[in-house]
This record gives sequence, structure tokens and C-alpha cells, in this order.
Amino acid sequence: MPAARRPLAGLLMSVIVLCLVPLGVAAPALGARKAAPRPVSPRAVATAESVAAGVWGVAACSGKVAIAWWARPRSVNAVSSWANRISPYGDPRGNFDCKVEFNPRAAWTWAKFCTVLVHEFGHLTGHRHSADPHDVMAPVLGEPLTACTSAPRPPAA
Repeated sequence: MPAARRPLAGLLMSVIVLCLVPLGVAAPALGARKAAPRPVSPRAVATAESVAAGVWGVAACSGKVAIAWWARPRSVNAVSSWANRISPYGDPRGNFDCKVEFNPRAAWTWAKFCTVLVHEFGHLTGHRHSADPHDVMAPVLGEPLTACTSAPRPPAA
């Protein structure tokens, strides 16, 4: 259905979740930012998406997730956003307009990028933050996910 015809009642517009950041850190205004270069190769993104699908047992947003790079404060690794007509977390199969924006200012290693992508895709598959600091869904990045450290690092190109 075209965007202009979608019913407004019950439509949750772009739920934005700041993930893996210390509490109290706010994202900059959306209109004031510029696209940034991608410090991670498309192959690394595809490999991390495969790891995430294995962890969550499903492809986030039916495999339709836009990946972008936007400069943010160094303490912000990534931000995910999506829309859902019913519930932002209660009906993940209905998520659409899914996006994960990574911060090129963060110090990325393969294991960190993969872990952060798995975390963000966790939100897109219906998972909220966890109080367990060892859980991949903890709001602050801890140790890299074992599935990411054991996955072979993808080639740079």
C-alpha cells in the first residue's frame, strides 16, 4: 500500500533505538549529518548478516535491512530503526523500513562490527535490551560474540 494510504492509527513511525551506548548519550539531530565512508566491506556486512540470522533463527525484516554509515559521537556504535503497524517489539515479522546506521568514527574490528550488527538485528527481530552485561542484547558492548570471533574474517574487498 502506498505510504500516503497507510492508516495512521496503529502505525508506529520509525522506532529509533540507540544501541550499545552508555546511558545519557544522545544522537545528533538527523538533519545535520552527512553520509560517511564505509569502513567495512560489503562482504563483511553479508557475513555478519549471516551470523545474525544464525543467532536469531530468522533474517531480520525478511532480509530487507538498509545498512548506512553516519558520523555520530564516538561513544555511539550504531542505531537501528524500523516501523511496525502493531508493536515495535511484539510483532517483528511485521517490521518494515528497517535500517541500521553504523558510526564510522567507532574503532571497528571484525568481531566488534559483527557483534554490533547481531545486536542491532536482534532489535529488528523483536529483542529488547538485556540487563545481563554478558548478553549480546546488553545496551553497552561487552565481549565480542563467540559466533563472531569464530567466523572467518571476510576479505576487505
